[in-house]
Amino acid sequence: MIVEIPRWTNAKMEINLKETLNPIKQDVKKGKLRYVANCFPHHGYIWNYGALPQVILSLD
Repeated sequence: MIVEIPRWTNAKMEINLKETLNPIKQDVKKGKLRYVANCFPHHGYIWNYGALPQVILSLD
């Protein structure tokens, strides 16, 4: 699993599929960095948010 938003933070990170080796970078929309809303009364997400990347294996 790749954690895109670690618990207690709110910076929106994304797997960048357009760059070599697919680095994880903070998401940008309309030239501005993206953040998720706070879950009152906590700052940021109260859980880890992430992705399960697809892995393609070749057995040739």
